[in-house]
Amino acid sequence: MSRRRVETRADANGVKPGVLRRKTVTTFARIRRDIEGLSVAWDDVSSGYVADLEEIYRYLDQLEEGLKGQMEYLAEPWADGWGDQ
Repeated sequence: MSRRRVETRADANGVKPGVLRRKTVTTFARIRRDIEGLSVAWDDVSSGYVADLEEIYRYLDQLEEGLKGQMEYLAEPWADGWGDQ
């Protein structure tokens, strides 16, 4: 007798968590590099603008921290009519 695979939220939404995670991490890294480049360019021009860029950088930290929870969410079992739709 074979075990039936339980459908997950990822399955129900047609996404592959590993692919989505890698794409997200790669995109965050690119954004961080761009923000760092802008910060260097604006460093001698406007400390207020650099502070705004640093705020974006901190927000990216928060998003990245939440990524693990989102991956766990996608791995949860899915039942018809349950959860986000």
